[in-house]
Amino acid sequence: MKQSWRNNLISALIGIAIGLPWALYAGDEQEKNRAREAEIRREIHEEQMAAEAQYIPLVATETEIIKEEPEEERTPLFTISEAEFEMMAQIVCAETYADDMEGKQYVADVILNRVDDPRFDNTITEVILAPGQFSTAKRLGEITPTPLDYGCVISELNNRKNTEIIYFTCTGYLGTPCFECGGNYFGK
Repeated sequence: MKQSWRNNLISALIGIAIGLPWALYAGDEQEKNRAREAEIRREIHEEQMAAEAQYIPLVATETEIIKEEPEEERTPLFTISEAEFEMMAQIVCAETYADDMEGKQYVADVILNRVDDPRFDNTITEVILAPGQFSTAKRLGEITPTPLDYGCVISELNNRKNTEIIYFTCTGYLGTPCFECGGNYFGK
């Protein structure tokens, strides 16, 4: 009986002597892996934030988009209210939620081109709220645009990618077909 107890104690001590360093090593490695994962996540987050930061708009009560000219000669290309800016960003977000920057810019162009086209209303609000035009307009106020959505609106207010397109749908072309982008068909 004494022998059995002694053998069990010796086995336990040997197990501890061998297993403890391995357990400590494994725990240390897990901690290092967690630290590396956290660092990688932080770097990715910082890269995403930096990429999105270039699209974060600075909006006062009114947004003026201006040409690049000497200070004394600057002229607004398009002046819109903060409410119209927000409404346009929400529509771009809702209509193109899965699209890349280019698709979002084209939807912004459709809105701005309609404002300039005599066949449509002449304000951003009227164009967006016109019956049967933007199916997502009924969700205005519930939509949260991303920094990319705001950036695309600002980009197109400053310099439109396309000045001809006035239609887009996800089901096929309206008007004269122009191109397809991000699952939307654009026409003039």
